[in-house]
This record gives sequence, structure tokens and C-alpha cells, in this order.
Amino acid sequence: MKKRITTFLLGMFLGLTNYGQTVHLTKDTTLSAVTTFPNNLYVDHDIVVQNKATITVSDTLFVFGKLVNDGKIQARCCLVADGEIVSVKSNLLEIAEELHFRNAKTSSQDTVYPVKITATDIFIDDYTTMESGEITTKNLTIHDTLEFTGKLGVKTVQNNFSISENACFLNTDNENVRLYGNAHNYSSKQCKNANFELFGENHFFGDFSCYRIDIDELARCVNHGKITVKENFSGKGIFVQTENAYLCVNTPTSPKIDASATGNTLEYTRGGIQELGTDECYNLVLSKNGENELLLTCDTKVNQLTIKKKSFLNCNGNTLELTHTQPIVVDDTKSDKGIMLQDGMLKITNLPQNQPLQIPLFTNEKHIAALTIKNASDTQATITIDSVFNYVTNKAVSNGRKKEYEFVNLTWHITSTNTETELTLFWDSADELPYFEPFDCTIYHYEENKWKDIEISLEKSQTTATCNANGYFTVGNKLIVLPIRFSNFSCKLFAECNCIEWESNPKFSSSVEKSYDGMQFFTIAESSQTPYVDYDIHHPIVYYRIATTDDSGAITYSDIQSIIRSTYEEIRITKNFIQYIGNEEITKIILYDMQGKITKATQEKILTFANIPKGTYVIVIQTNKTSITQKICLF
Repeated sequence: MKKRITTFLLGMFLGLTNYGQTVHLTKDTTLSAVTTFPNNLYVDHDIVVQNKATITVSDTLFVFGKLVNDGKIQARCCLVADGEIVSVKSNLLEIAEELHFRNAKTSSQDTVYPVKITATDIFIDDYTTMESGEITTKNLTIHDTLEFTGKLGVKTVQNNFSISENACFLNTDNENVRLYGNAHNYSSKQCKNANFELFGENHFFGDFSCYRIDIDELARCVNHGKITVKENFSGKGIFVQTENAYLCVNTPTSPKIDASATGNTLEYTRGGIQELGTDECYNLVLSKNGENELLLTCDTKVNQLTIKKKSFLNCNGNTLELTHTQPIVVDDTKSDKGIMLQDGMLKITNLPQNQPLQIPLFTNEKHIAALTIKNASDTQATITIDSVFNYVTNKAVSNGRKKEYEFVNLTWHITSTNTETELTLFWDSADELPYFEPFDCTIYHYEENKWKDIEISLEKSQTTATCNANGYFTVGNKLIVLPIRFSNFSCKLFAECNCIEWESNPKFSSSVEKSYDGMQFFTIAESSQTPYVDYDIHHPIVYYRIATTDDSGAITYSDIQSIIRSTYEEIRITKNFIQYIGNEEITKIILYDMQGKITKATQEKILTFANIPKGTYVIVIQTNKTSITQKICLF
């Protein structure tokens, strides 16, 4: 077909009509009635198709001038070269086979829709700009640059979306580019600002960089290449990583991610809280330079975890299982990266003999310790660590001066399939923990209902103990008061209250502490009596723990338990995003400026503030049952 079009153009310029009758419009023309052109229509001046008129071209429509459409245009093929298709209303350009754009554009004369296009195949042969309008095609092939500039109109590609070598796809405004089939990118230029809405079965080949990917509930997206999502990765469908595929996520995630294929990489680079939406991952990489928290939402298996920059993984009460013989990789010796186990479990399978595994463990938001586990047995071992942190403020003397600083007693329950397991704790050396003051440290083992000192280290930056690795352990210095073991601690949900029960030494005073994020706790009751009843139940999820103070003033904390209510309405506002936290079906979140203009909108539960200027705004959250309005200030 391309050869035929090229040959015909050459014939036109030479005055030949080899392909039958051709109508060549050499001046401005208005068509107001139903008109059929037997073969070809050649337009190099303005042609206006008036309302209710239908123009049919049996073969090829050539547009070198301006085609103003207020009716309906049909052709078997269409070539737009240095021309412009203008729409007065939401009118139709219907192409049976091929539609070629060469240095052309589509635009509108009003504020409604520009050209509505349907075609079997669309080829972008030169730089082409399309204002917002509805486009439906089976195959879209970009040989140069295609730019979508308007906000309205659904762009639907039913089969193949292809970007050729040195070509580029720009989507600066349109939020609804729907893909139903395969996406191929052979170009060295990445897609820019692209937004994709995925339906049906989708396969991505090549390197795609886009702002938004939304996966329909019934859709399945398969990544065979490299995809970078910069702003919003959402949907209820399934996202599959194939062998050696790469997915870089800069946003909170909600799709179900199947990242179990050999060699594939799932990298998180966004600051703030980010959810890991998969129960199995081959290579998991944390690489955000700044505050970065990856929150486990379910039990997860990871072949290898790489911590590249300041970040931490919050197990959030779930189990992280590491399966590789080198399961954790830290790319340097800085002490600002690690794993935070909040009432969660870390399971390392197939630990080989005499290959120490160092686990960076956050003890709070700023400090970190490194626990090394070495299997001294001649068989592989499986290690399980159930960790709880106990915050204790200690006083010590350094260089003749009294210093007060916080050291966190790291308490964990570790079990091993082997009996010979060597534990080493590192802290406060030039390569390990520059934040801590040096002091002697030891490992204590809880057995026979009391704490036993396993070994006191002579080194000031580490302590090592060899033990049977089955039971509770605490790491601390000689000045600490060892933690009180809590038993029968439980939190029960009732219709009008939450009931907290526990058992501890009755001669020590206890308090009940509460939190809405699992990190920042406050005291709600000072009592050694149990149970305690909490009637403040207006938050979707609350966390409880028990704090016990002994005779020396040292505080010991229980593990953390949570209660989740099934019906609630709440919004969460941070400096990076606003989030609707509730069970109702979200309709839309709209951000208005003070002039009443829509600054940003989304149908997801999270609206990010990326690229939004500082100022005062009104946020409106619409659900299927209610509407929430609130004024916010962005600084």
C-alpha cells in the first residue's frame, strides 16, 4: 500500500492519472450534500464538509491543505501530508484500511471534541500532533513522533502499539490511552509523559517510561522488557514480570504483581511509604535516596534483596522469606539502610555452611545495627527471626563526662533447623554505626524463665555468641535492665470497644499505649489492671502495646498488635499525596485551586502532589455514598 501511495503521488505531480479518475481541488471548496468520489480526492486548499454531509472516497484521500469536517468523511485509505484535519464538532473520519500522517496535525474549532478517527491501521510517518479526540485503531505504528496534546477523548489501540527505531511517543495531557494488545518499543527514545490504561491481555516489549499505568480489574499485563512508572501505578488487574524483565516503580502500588520469574527485577525508588503488592519477587531493589519505606502488605518471598540507598523495608507484621544463598546485598558500608521488623518475621532458607549473612536491622528511624548469622553446621539451615524492639534510655560515662543516649534493646526470637548457629551483633564502629557511642555489649538468652548472659564481648563494636539458636534473645550493654517477657497479650474487637488483655509482673507499673500508624505511640491508660477497655474506636486501624516500668525506671515494651475496623471514612494528607482511607468505592478525588479550576483529578484512592505549585487548594473526595471536602495548603 505504501508503494502504491508513493507511486500515485509521483503520478499526480507529473500530471498522470494511472489509477483512474482523480478529483483535484485547487481552490477553497464547501461540500454540503452527500458526495461520492469514485477513486481519489486530492485536497491542497481548504475544504469544508458541512453538517449532515457524508463524503465518501472510494480509494485514497490526500490532504495537503485544511480539511474542516462538520459531517462525516469515509475513505478506504487516507494520507495527510503537511495538512490539517479540523473538527467543528465531534465528527468522524472513518478509514477502512490505512491512515498515514506525515508532518500533519488534527485540531478543533471549539471546546468540545476534535476529530473522531476510526481506522484499521494508523501510521505516523513524520512529526504529528493530535489534539484531544477519540481514536480507535487496530494497529498504531509510530515511525517518527506522535504527540497527544488534549485532555479529552479515548485513544484505543486494539492490537499492536509499535514505536519504531528513533521514533517517540509523547502524551502530554491525555489520561486515557487504552491498550488491548502488544506494545513494542524498538526506539532508543523513551516514551515521555505517557499514560496507559490496560484492558484484556497486554504484552510490553522494549523500554517504556510513562507517568501512569492503570490495569483494569479483568486485565493482565505482561512485561517482557523494561517499564518505568513515574506517577501512578494502579488498578485491580494482574501485572506479570517475565524472565529478566525490569519494573521500576516510583509510586504506591495496588495491582497484583507476579514477580517470581527468574532474573526479573522489581525496583522501588519513591520516597515515603510504598506498598509491595506481591507475594513473591525474584530481585527486589530499594534505591531511593531519602526517606523511603517499603511496606509489606502480605507474606512475601524474595530471592534477593538489594538495599542501595537510604531506605528501609517494614515487614509490618508479615513474613519476609529470603531464598537465595546471598539473600541480602548492601552496596556500601553506610549505616542508613536496613530492615525494620515490626512484629514481623524474617525467614532465611538454605543458609549455607560458614557463609555469614549480615542483616542490617533498623532500631529506630535513625539508628541501625547489623546482625550477622553464620551456620556452623555441615548442612544447610533455615533461620527464622521474629523481632521486637524495646526502647531503653541508658546513661553511661564516656571520656570522663556523663552522656545520655538511647540504645534500643533488640529482642528477637530466633529458631534454626540446626543447633550450631553463630550470632554476631555489630554496632558503633567507623564502618558500621557512626551514630552510636561505644560501649560494651552482650547477648542474653531467655531460658528457664530467666535471662542468661551468653557472652560478654571485649570488643566495643561487636559481640559474638554461639548458641543453639532456639529461643528469645536480647542484645544490650551491661547497664540495661533486661526486658520483661509478656504473656497472653491480646487485643479483641467488639462492636462498641476494643479490649486489651495482658499478663506481666504485677509489682511493676504498666501502661497501655496506642498508635494510628504503628510507629508513634501515646499513653491512654496507666494501670496494671487487666483487661483495659478502649471506647475510642473511630479510626480504621489502631495499634496497641504494653509498656512496663521496673524498679530501676527502665521501660520494657510488649509486641505490637493491631485492630482493624471494617467500616470507616478518613483521609490522610502528607506533603507528597492525599489518600482516601476507607471501604467505600471511590468515585473521584478532585483538587481545585482557589479560582475553582480543576488542578488535578483521579479515580484512585491516592492523588499525588507531583508538579503542583505551592498554594491553597480545596480537595473534594467523592465516594458512592458521600462527599468529603477540605481545604489544604501545599508548601
